[in-house]
Amino acid sequence: MLDLPQEILDNYNKSIINNSTVNELIFVKNRDKQLQIVKKAIEEKLTIREIRKIAKDNDNSVYDCSDYPLLNKDKIEELDLKTQRSFDKTITILKIALNKLGGIIESVEDNWIVYETLMQHKNMIDKQIDILIKEKKKL
Repeated sequence: MLDLPQEILDNYNKSIINNSTVNELIFVKNRDKQLQIVKKAIEEKLTIREIRKIAKDNDNSVYDCSDYPLLNKDKIEELDLKTQRSFDKTITILKIALNKLGGIIESVEDNWIVYETLMQHKNMIDKQIDILIKEKKKL
């Protein structure tokens, strides 16, 4: 990360770009291309997936992973796919839990204290699902 141009590091320190963006730029060896990608990412508010695609599409030799033998292009794409699947599985599990919780809530409608407590938890799970969906879209 310290090999990146100072302008990129400054943008990171000011929270203009995030850690994921910086991680994608590590594999781009051309400093000018790194700066171009960051500028475009900031101006157009690109997602990590879009930044990764730009880095790959600009020039195949740009995405040089030779310094990182454990991380090659296929490995990165595999990790990206695993990440997407992890989000999908987590969202599915939470939706199943939400449905089961709904059934429990219906069965305790007479006890308003338990009902209200479970409804609060149901709402929290709903919010967590929304957050996960938004985070997944950022990738």
